[in-house]
Amino acid sequence: MNRSARGAVVAATTAIAASLVVGVAVAPSYAENKNLGTLDATCDGQPVLFEGVAVGAFPAVLHVVGSTTSFTIHQLTLIPHDGGDAIVIKNSNGVAQNKQLVSCSHAGNNFDFVWTGFFTPAG
Repeated sequence: MNRSARGAVVAATTAIAASLVVGVAVAPSYAENKNLGTLDATCDGQPVLFEGVAVGAFPAVLHVVGSTTSFTIHQLTLIPHDGGDAIVIKNSNGVAQNKQLVSCSHAGNNFDFVWTGFFTPAG
């Protein structure tokens, strides 16, 4: 990876963490977590409100507010508003067979975020 690509990945990771859009599975024990944040998104044309905890560099799961459903992320695409190249991060683990993949998006301050994954009940 060249220096400019590494810089873009670092900037993207920083943007994600700063906006609290990355997360792990959000269980009730996270309710008092000071790093918990919400995020409005659109998934296949439908509005969805996610919550997540800002830890780690790759969002594994986003919890759907007001339900027991979570969105398991297979791929994250960051599209810079400055017209730069999109950054794609894939989670090669976690796409179960026979799951219908959907796309969810959110317009951030510096990037548009597009997640591809599937909804599943939070266990």
